[in-house]
Amino acid sequence: TLDRAMVPVLCGSALKNIGVQPLLDAVCDFLPSPEDGGGAVGVDPATGEPKTFPPSPDAPLAALVFKVSMETGRRHVFLRVYSGRLQAGEEVRNTTRNENERAARLFSMHASHREKIEAVSAGDIVLAAGMRHARTGDTLCHAADPILLETIAGYQPVISLALEPRNVEESDRLKEILGRLLQEDPTLALEHDEETDQIILSGMGELHLEVVLERVRREYGLSPRAGKPQVVYQETVSAGGRGEAEFLRELAEKEHYGHVAVEVSPLPREAGRDIGFAVDRTGYPPAWIDAVAEGLADGLQAGTLRGYPVQDVRVRVVGLKTMEGKSSAVGYRMAAHQALKNALADASPKLLEPIMFLEITVPDQFVGDVAGLLGASGAKIENMFDRSGQKVVQALAPLRRLFGFSTQLRSATQGRAGMVMKFSKFDVLE
Repeated sequence: TLDRAMVPVLCGSALKNIGVQPLLDAVCDFLPSPEDGGGAVGVDPATGEPKTFPPSPDAPLAALVFKVSMETGRRHVFLRVYSGRLQAGEEVRNTTRNENERAARLFSMHASHREKIEAVSAGDIVLAAGMRHARTGDTLCHAADPILLETIAGYQPVISLALEPRNVEESDRLKEILGRLLQEDPTLALEHDEETDQIILSGMGELHLEVVLERVRREYGLSPRAGKPQVVYQETVSAGGRGEAEFLRELAEKEHYGHVAVEVSPLPREAGRDIGFAVDRTGYPPAWIDAVAEGLADGLQAGTLRGYPVQDVRVRVVGLKTMEGKSSAVGYRMAAHQALKNALADASPKLLEPIMFLEITVPDQFVGDVAGLLGASGAKIENMFDRSGQKVVQALAPLRRLFGFSTQLRSATQGRAGMVMKFSKFDVLE
């Protein structure tokens, strides 16, 4: 309920179809309606000002993509319509990606059964076919009255493994299959290692990647060779640093020049990146300024320690020099890239590793064993309390020390401990 004064509890079994209808009736009877919640809340993509559409079919369209499916070989998008109406074949605006989409066909879903419909309105959850660009978390609306809804929270991959096709024929097919899976699952990431010619697949954990590989084997008949899982790191700086670089080289029978000086400083955790200019840009062509920004953005993709992406850093351009007749966008881009590398090396760089939140429920007699396991894994116990006659231990631990931890926990507690593990943040555990 809205006041949280009552928590309805119902019993049943979905497997035996017991209590399902009373549960659905209780949702309608006890839980707040969309009108009680105030409707879809978002922002105007042009101004950034808050914007709200009431949950009514007569209001402007606002819909959120909450799932993308490629199971049948075709791209199907699941939508929740918060307000307005949507007709089959109607063109809508994807404000998240600044693309126009067309919902060629609309279907009402019941398990695996689909029923074609011609229109949907506020409150409907439907499947749309024919949308080429929509991804999980995207907002769909009419171009005449745009809104950008709060996106579904995304998570950064924390573990990766290398994949190799067993023969040349499988290589292109494997990339195509993984590309489909990436459209379904926004927590997956894929890249190609140029040095080893391997495909690097990243996800949220060992089990996550195992499920993906099992789907590749079961649904598509491919069994690529897989390496051992490796933890994904990030890099940051722990102090201020300055660097500058000059680029002067002849390319395609033309000399290119650029000279850039930058300063970097640390930002709070999970603050991201902040790239800006501390020099007057009015005297420089926009193409040069854009080239400097692109060079800095590229440079942050690989740090100076191990080549991992750099996060939680502020970058400021503090100096630009020109050379008559030779300054160019290419020169400034290359100079900015190298100047950033020099500044990062001067700013005491360090690695950020994925830190996991653990919650272990265990009988009292095994608390000491659990604390010993956590200590051996480099964990930091944050909290310990009683719940339903058992001890609950909450801790933070580096992912690199948790491989095989669940097996050790079961052995140490005779299989009587339960564990929940989820990603917390990228940080240095101190």
